[in-house]
Amino acid sequence: MIGPKEERFLKGFLPGQAERNGATVMAIGVVTDHVHILLRLEPVFSVPKLVQSLKRASSRLSKRDDEAGRGLRWAKGYDLRSVSPRNLDAAIRYVRNQASRHPDRAIEAPVGDS
Repeated sequence: MIGPKEERFLKGFLPGQAERNGATVMAIGVVTDHVHILLRLEPVFSVPKLVQSLKRASSRLSKRDDEAGRGLRWAKGYDLRSVSPRNLDAAIRYVRNQASRHPDRAIEAPVGDS
């Protein structure tokens, strides 16, 4: 499950890792059991290679930084949808508002965390 610490890690890590793979993060939405990420890709792009890189690198680093050594565990698959330029603003809002869309899975900040 994803908590506040993992959410901060993902939001900090994924944009740089995406950029190293030639993609640009437009929006990230995180809830306790899944992540939405809106990416700008070149017209010809290896999506499987990018997803594998994002999952592998974030899992490896989160395990290293987790005192218990558990880190992130990703599901095997992923869902991919393309967005037309005309629908980009709506897609960004959709991704960023995952906590509102899934209030039962929203990540709560720990008490005293601001």
